[in-house]
Amino acid sequence: MALRLLLADPDAGWISNARKHFESMMYEVDEAQNGKEAQLALYNNDYFAVILSQNIQNHSASQVIRFIKSNHPSMKVIMILNMQAKESQIKEFKELGLTEYIKKPFSFEDLSQLLESQQNIQQIMDNMPKKEGQEEEVEVSMEDAKFTKIKIDELYSAQRVLFDVFIKLGDSHYVKILHKGDAFSQERIDKYKKNKGIEHLYFMTSDRKKYVQFTTHLISKTAKSKKVSGKTKISLLKNASEKFLEEVCDEGIKPQVIDQGKEICQNITEIVEEQHDLYNLLRGFDDFDPNAVSHSFAVTLFASSIVKQFNWQSEKTIGTIAMGCMFHDIGKTKLKAEIALMRPSDMNESQLVEYKKHPEYGVEMLEGKYGISTTIKQIILQHHETFNGTGFPSGLKGGRIFTLSNIICLANDFVHIIADNKFKPTDGLKLILTNQDMILRYHSQILENFIKIFVAPDKLAKAKKTELPSNSKLFKKSG
Repeated sequence: MALRLLLADPDAGWISNARKHFESMMYEVDEAQNGKEAQLALYNNDYFAVILSQNIQNHSASQVIRFIKSNHPSMKVIMILNMQAKESQIKEFKELGLTEYIKKPFSFEDLSQLLESQQNIQQIMDNMPKKEGQEEEVEVSMEDAKFTKIKIDELYSAQRVLFDVFIKLGDSHYVKILHKGDAFSQERIDKYKKNKGIEHLYFMTSDRKKYVQFTTHLISKTAKSKKVSGKTKISLLKNASEKFLEEVCDEGIKPQVIDQGKEICQNITEIVEEQHDLYNLLRGFDDFDPNAVSHSFAVTLFASSIVKQFNWQSEKTIGTIAMGCMFHDIGKTKLKAEIALMRPSDMNESQLVEYKKHPEYGVEMLEGKYGISTTIKQIILQHHETFNGTGFPSGLKGGRIFTLSNIICLANDFVHIIADNKFKPTDGLKLILTNQDMILRYHSQILENFIKIFVAPDKLAKAKKTELPSNSKLFKKSG
């Protein structure tokens, strides 16, 4: 069913052109040239979104927004602002209930993308123009900076292609091999993969949110399916997480972005809960690159799996630590590029001092953000604190460290070890368990549960006990 829009703008010519544009994109469109007409339309009809001009008269834009939020609180309100609109005005409109805004001048394509960003994936798929077959391939010249790259095997599609898909011929030179709305063609993909040796596909960075939405939607459909392998599910999660974090870094931390992160974390929670042989899956986990976004996903996966081993764990707890993990290094975006890309062991003293501020920077960036709880901020602030007091930024020790933070500390260290040394996960585990200095960084119960994620329960019961500084039943106390 087509999504219904209300266009409210005093410019009759603009409304006429906008109506034609949106109707060509399968929207059902009503129009109003003043605020009174807009409120009457809103009284009689339900809309997915209202595109509202700041210049509307005879009931101002503020009055129309108040009416919408009183009578249709879930309705999206996108405002067209004058170029001279002040930040104080924007803040006032947001406080009234404005969802998003766009400033003049803009194109209909800009407005379409903004409108689409407010839709869930089912709405996008239902509202997409449907074509027969595929359009011809087209060469295009466009700046490389406008594209996002994925591995050719990481393109997942509905029956209709959700966005334009490209291959790269050279600098700023691409071929559009699938068009938005085309019937999906695996044949075209395979032609370039098998016959041309193409390893990567590209899509416009403006479509990245849509890619994450669809991949997340696909994961939610397969999370409990026994027909889909755990490895495939983890691969889907990784792809969605990486592109999500790229979106956060580029676009900032907006409410809809936070909601998307929560959805990804919910999928991580479900897969961790449902994967009964998780230990087999994690032992062979090596499907990530040692870059920032892959690192964050790997930390999320391992930390969530550790939490799963605690008796007090719950779906909410796993979801909370997953969100903390996804954002744990967000503060690094405030560091100088050369510091953010360095390992601490390669930093000089002044660089190290700055690097150690990134947990605090992360909390500052998330302060007051929709959907970010105090617990998530505490996790981020303390994710480099260690049980023996050698961590940062505050040098906390023992019970003063939040348990979920110390779990992330372990997962974070572990992921760096396997990435930096190109280790298999089991080799990384052995390195930690044979290094007394590392052992002292974590609470003993966290270490025990870390081991459990790699070892089948029946084998763990028979395992030879290892000397660790622990009061547990699994390990004898050293010394």
